[in-house]
Amino acid sequence: MKKWLGLFLIILLFISSCSQKGAIVTKTKDSSASEPASTIEEQEGSTIAPPVENQPVAVSKGKLVESSLDYIENAGEVQFNFKIKNNIDHPLTLHFKTTQRYDYILRDENSKVIKQLSKEQSYFKLPGEEFFKPNGEIQYKETIKDLPKGSYSITFISMAKEEPSKVTMKFTIN
Repeated sequence: MKKWLGLFLIILLFISSCSQKGAIVTKTKDSSASEPASTIEEQEGSTIAPPVENQPVAVSKGKLVESSLDYIENAGEVQFNFKIKNNIDHPLTLHFKTTQRYDYILRDENSKVIKQLSKEQSYFKLPGEEFFKPNGEIQYKETIKDLPKGSYSITFISMAKEEPSKVTMKFTIN
């Protein structure tokens, strides 16, 4: 009986670790990101910053965490990098109700929802947490393929209980 219980727990752990389909998570100890010199536009609690080294960046600051979003367009694919950074000088643990760590909503220029991650993917109702060292960050990567030419906006949302944050960015596919 104990063998079966142990095997079941190992399988459950494996399945829950694979639940972030398409997401690549990178944890870093220190961040060398600099503050944007000025902001261009604010929308729904997020700030769209000017390009840094020819790469657009959107930033949203909260009391505990700072969220940022940038993207790279290459050969019909758009790769988004959503980062959550510990904004305080001591360790921080964020708690999540499920295995979902973030969501995103992609809209066209008329604000019509084209894609929403949480509607395409299911998550386990298994609470989880992410640990951050002081000034540490976690990075999530998502790639969206085959977007037709046009203007879009994308909003990434952290699902953390302590401080749900969101950041919105506008971009154009040429």
